Amino acid sequence: MTDNRETKTSVALIDDHEMFRDGLTRILNDNGYDVTGAVSHLPTSTTLV
Repeated sequence: MTDNRETKTSVALIDDHEMFRDGLTRILNDNGYDVTGAVSHLPTSTTLV
């Protein structure tokens, strides 16, 4: 049996600029990355990992 699953790299984004987060999320998703979440400040980021 052959395993054809593709392994994706998971990414969590932390940046205070919403437009940047949205754009980078789209670019990463379009290129095969798994964006697990995007937040605006570091204390909130602990919920992503």
